[in-house]
Amino acid sequence: MGALHTLVTSALVGAAGSVRASVEVAGLAVRRTPSLVACGARSTVASDADAARASAVFRDELLTLLDDVAEVASREARRARLELGERTATAVTTGAPRRRHRVKA
Repeated sequence: MGALHTLVTSALVGAAGSVRASVEVAGLAVRRTPSLVACGARSTVASDADAARASAVFRDELLTLLDDVAEVASREARRARLELGERTATAVTTGAPRRRHRVKA
């Protein structure tokens, strides 16, 4: 029963973490989309020098958004890992050696 409990708990904790990450990423996208659209529009209608600058700003804004998305995903994965450890700690057979783990900050 211990392995089954751990597997089911892992699936549920992982799904919850994915939902939390998805909601936060959707919020980021909603907040940042207007400025991305404006930068994209400026890069298509501006003169050569201004278009190049607007394209560079658009690229930087997009890369920043992707960095923030990666940070959210990493944070939620760590949180799910910690939750799984907490929720399954009692399911571990007493007397069996527990493997030490390290969670990177």
